[in-house]
Amino acid sequence: MAAGAPEAPILAVAVDASIPSIEREPAAVAAALRRFRAGTAATVERPLLSVAVGDREYRALFDAMLVTSDPAQISAYRVASDAHGTLDDVRADGVVVATPAGSRGYARDAGGPTLAPGTDALAVVPVAPFTVDPHRWVAAPPLTLTVTREEGPVELRIDGRDRGVVARDDPVRIERDGAFALLDPEPVAPMEKT
Repeated sequence: MAAGAPEAPILAVAVDASIPSIEREPAAVAAALRRFRAGTAATVERPLLSVAVGDREYRALFDAMLVTSDPAQISAYRVASDAHGTLDDVRADGVVVATPAGSRGYARDAGGPTLAPGTDALAVVPVAPFTVDPHRWVAAPPLTLTVTREEGPVELRIDGRDRGVVARDDPVRIERDGAFALLDPEPVAPMEKT
């Protein structure tokens, strides 16, 4: 989980394809740091999310998810957008909301779209929905998820970490909350002199 946006760019090492990273080799790390110090390293930005429920607030880089604590326990969820009101009411094991970086992870595994880096939208995907033709959304934040019916405890997970139970009718507010910079692992070609 992202605690906050650091002031200096981050050099990601040995991360999956969801964010730009370099291999875990000392020579590659040293070369990337030399490019950064020389001013020839490019940066790319990735959005952060603020996720609030009651008096609890978290930040996420990849995703926020409501999911039943016990496997194969269906609950009902409402997905709402500030701009468009209720987008969907869905019966499922859960609902995941992913940033472009997170859309390559669990959200994609659950059948959601992969969002291009830089897209100012979120992927909203039901987890094991109780329907043959579930909706999957690409929606602009802010969004609100609400448990409308529970057949067991529903957990809030942020970037894969359990953050406690969410009660029925407690809105979970998901908003864009800044961005952080990553060093691009690809070297920038020097400009040719003319």
